[in-house]
Amino acid sequence: RMVTAPSPTPTPPAAAEASLVERVVSACTGALLTSLVVTPLDVVKTRWQAQTPDPPGVVRGTNMVKCPTCGWYTYDNGLMQLPLPKRGSKPFTAPPPPGGH
Repeated sequence: RMVTAPSPTPTPPAAAEASLVERVVSACTGALLTSLVVTPLDVVKTRWQAQTPDPPGVVRGTNMVKCPTCGWYTYDNGLMQLPLPKRGSKPFTAPPPPGGH
């Protein structure tokens, strides 16, 4: 038996360089896919990270916060806070001003 050396593997032909138009179309396609897929996901991620848990006493779905000690609710409309009594609670009395008479 005669042993022969393996034949050298043929080298693939050199790839042709993309033309200017092909490169522009490729860049535009990549930018479009990025704006349609990645940007909305980034917005969701940012909003998810910015969420904070509700503080104690917040009535979800409203602008009301319940005071745990007196049972009163505070309604916040963005301009002012209004104290609202809970049924059967004692009348609201404003605390004295600091250092005042």
